[in-house]
Amino acid sequence: MSKQDKIVLEDYQHARECLWSGEYERAGKIYEECSRYFIETGDVAMYAKSQISLGITFEEMGSRDMAMDCYLQGLRYVRANGLDAYEGVFYQSIGNCFLVLEDYQRAAKYFELGGQILEDAKNYTDIYEKWLAVSYLNLGAAYLKLGEYDKSEEVFLKGLAKAREVGNTYYEETIIVELCRIRCKRGDTKFFEENREYLISGLKTEEETPTDLFFTVSEMLALLKETACYDEMYKVLTDFENIIVSIDLPNMRVKLYELYMDYYKTVGDGESYKKVCVKHARYCKILSDKERLERIRAINVKIDYEEAKSSIISANSISGVDGLTGLKNRHALNTDAKRIIAECDDTKEALLVMIIDIDCFKGYNDTYGHIKGDEILVEISDIISSAIKDIGYAYRFGGDEFVVIVKNPLKNVGDRIATELRSHLHHMSIKNEASTVRSELTLSIGGYLVKEPWKYSFDELLNNADDALYVVKESGRNDYRIVNS
Repeated sequence: MSKQDKIVLEDYQHARECLWSGEYERAGKIYEECSRYFIETGDVAMYAKSQISLGITFEEMGSRDMAMDCYLQGLRYVRANGLDAYEGVFYQSIGNCFLVLEDYQRAAKYFELGGQILEDAKNYTDIYEKWLAVSYLNLGAAYLKLGEYDKSEEVFLKGLAKAREVGNTYYEETIIVELCRIRCKRGDTKFFEENREYLISGLKTEEETPTDLFFTVSEMLALLKETACYDEMYKVLTDFENIIVSIDLPNMRVKLYELYMDYYKTVGDGESYKKVCVKHARYCKILSDKERLERIRAINVKIDYEEAKSSIISANSISGVDGLTGLKNRHALNTDAKRIIAECDDTKEALLVMIIDIDCFKGYNDTYGHIKGDEILVEISDIISSAIKDIGYAYRFGGDEFVVIVKNPLKNVGDRIATELRSHLHHMSIKNEASTVRSELTLSIGGYLVKEPWKYSFDELLNNADDALYVVKESGRNDYRIVNS
């Protein structure tokens, strides 16, 4: 390890301390600098960690859009570099954003996807075991919010076993709290009684973020409230207060006093309730001023982050990989096409060129947002990759257009590919209210099958496929047309 590597890793550890102590801007700057360094040195795993940490920092600053940006950028990069375990970690982070926004159905979807990837991961990493425990905790929490208690309990039990295996008392404590809540809702308090002393013996932070700790405390207080353990509620509150006071974060103070307000209201202590209300109001004012500054600081970090992201995009372009979908990009298409046409000339083989367009995609982005739009582009790319696996090449041509090349195609292979793509998308039933075709996402596809491709330039082949696509669009979209030379 070089001297510079050691310095950067020390900075990375320091950023974690800054994040816990509420120095979000400092933490963000360090993580951004680390991301830039790891990109330059080609350390994909550490870059992934930096992106996750930067996203968490933005979440703590209240900038979830920026956090999602980090997670999506990291997801694209690790997918392009084959780090499947980290792909699962990013899906967990994306799911957590939806969990906080109380979109539990969507959160569960991403937790399920991320957890499955982590369970199947072939290139195990040093954070694999920890994040597998997190995936069970996250998915169980989403199921619990959806009222699916049996599924939630099953997942939590997996998480409890994994947390104990890796020796993480924070996750163990949180999962036990959730299991107690599930069983108490069924009228079974035995598990709670068995773990009651453990739960109130002292909060286990394990260096998790204040937001993570707040989640555990709020769930624990809900459990104790449901079981009428008011003395224990007060103890948990005072333990939490000691931690929050030591780091002095206004947003955590506001949450702390809201928990106190609920406690005093529950036990009927009107005088104490009024006193806490005064403290709550004072810190709400402080928080309002601080949040304004945090938004400015988040933007400053974001500007630096965009510079680092530009470097990543440039690197992806040179490498021939599209940063969003993981498919080959337009630069690679131009390079590959010349080689493939030359090979066809040598072997006297035919060539199929197809252009795939997502119908009314601009309207989809305008209706559902660009983050959802990016997710769709990734899903469509996966469908295309599956449809042409082992027989052709797929590229993101730009925007919502994709190009497929199949050398020496079998009879009717263009029809088969087009039918498979459209059928797969139809069964996914992705809603698109902005569509002028139908209320779901659809595809328009044009193809050109040429017997002697070496007699044409690639631009000519592409234009012929585009002419076929144009006919489909003029005829109402949601169809395909394959033209033979």
